[in-house]
Amino acid sequence: MSRLRSASHVGRWIILGAVVAAASFASTSKFNRPMRTLGGWGSDHISHVFSALLFGERGYRIYTEPPSRLLEPAPNSAALAREFRWDPEGVFVRPGNGVSLALLINWPHVPRAYPPGSALVHGPIAWLYAARVIGIDGAARSAVALYALAAVAASIQFWPIVIRMFRNAQVAGIPERVGAAVAIAAVAICVSQLFLWAFEGFYDPIFVLCLIVALSWYVRARWNTALLWYAVALALHFRALWFAPLAIACLWQRYQDTRLGKVRRVIDGTFVVALFIGAAAMAAFLLFYGHLVPGETWQIRSRLYLWSSDFSPARLTMVALASTVTAAVLWWHHDRLGAAIVITIAMLLPGIPQVEAWHSLALVPLVFHCGQRGSASLAAVACAFYAFLGLVVFDAHVVDWQKLRALITTVLS
Repeated sequence: MSRLRSASHVGRWIILGAVVAAASFASTSKFNRPMRTLGGWGSDHISHVFSALLFGERGYRIYTEPPSRLLEPAPNSAALAREFRWDPEGVFVRPGNGVSLALLINWPHVPRAYPPGSALVHGPIAWLYAARVIGIDGAARSAVALYALAAVAASIQFWPIVIRMFRNAQVAGIPERVGAAVAIAAVAICVSQLFLWAFEGFYDPIFVLCLIVALSWYVRARWNTALLWYAVALALHFRALWFAPLAIACLWQRYQDTRLGKVRRVIDGTFVVALFIGAAAMAAFLLFYGHLVPGETWQIRSRLYLWSSDFSPARLTMVALASTVTAAVLWWHHDRLGAAIVITIAMLLPGIPQVEAWHSLALVPLVFHCGQRGSASLAAVACAFYAFLGLVVFDAHVVDWQKLRALITTVLS
């Protein structure tokens, strides 16, 4: 009976996912061609799909050699570049087959900066394109729909936090009610950002979802399961390294449980799978980073980057102060993991040569982590840290009413 109930529960989630994916795919028809994104400028989603085909054929060579070396220019590259507003040098075909399907890849002279998980998650869409079931337009719409589905799944993870805040506000005094309202507003900001960047064609909501799931398993003391989900997040995007303290904490807690006799052994099947996935992701990272030459093979777009000619000591000072204060507040409230994550982010940012507005989405799991601990004040502090770094580091506004209004009106029209 329990198995039937469990199967029915899974079935309902599958149906919900299919409905959301179909609705998201349909909504992309209202976005402008050729990118099929809200603003019409994002191109990463198309590049990821075609890079998945490249990874399937060239494997880890994509982290040491740029696509311009691994592929051949398409015979009709000029026409395709005009049609899709693409860099003509980024329009390729497979070597030795000038009549094969075109592959549109951005940053064609740079080794790919995305882990193997990115290729795997875009693989089904890439396979449909290679089989000529869908064209470039269908691939673009499918990718955006996939990102929107991940945004919905991540938003659902926030619902228990919102419900808990509402219940606390009903039985608490005015200060607690104000804090709950602020925390709920913080959740609303995170959810809106997930959807905005998903519909702009960025796959970040997928790895953000995995980090959120990892953090939710961590608070349930399921250390190896949390470690597995963190490894999946790392295999999807290297920015998951910002949450490296989560992996360290999982390993330490598992070791402690073993030492105290709560579990028989540290290593089990889940641990081995997590270790394999994490090792595969880190191997790709080390290969890519070893061939990274900031300013030559990779443009410098960060005023926080220590080796940038546009380096801003004032910004670095502000980030250091904000990180110290945020970490101190979390530590004071016995959130050692949250404090370690904040310090890790602050230490890594000056070594990142390029930052963009959507990169700030990687801070959303920190807000979730603080909120699931049941503290409205901590969730508000984490969201304030998110908003501050968004402005100072990423030049992003976490509350963009114009884009949000455009998304709502476009989808509902």
